[in-house]
Amino acid sequence: MIDVVGAVGVSHKTFMQGPDLGVALEACREGLRRRAEELGANFVAGCHFQVDFNASVANVTGFGTAVRLLSGKDA
Repeated sequence: MIDVVGAVGVSHKTFMQGPDLGVALEACREGLRRRAEELGANFVAGCHFQVDFNASVANVTGFGTAVRLLSGKDA
């Protein structure tokens, strides 16, 4: 375990389409991945997401634990 990481993904309403929850979730997941990589982690475990949306915006907030796998020489 390295640290707890968090990220936010947002999708706004456009002229022809409402906010896309899938876009907001993918942006949040990618943010978690990037933050974990910055810390030297291999993956993020135990992710939790909170979704807030209305007619004009979808907002996904996520957090999880950045984890680095130990190689045989590190153990």
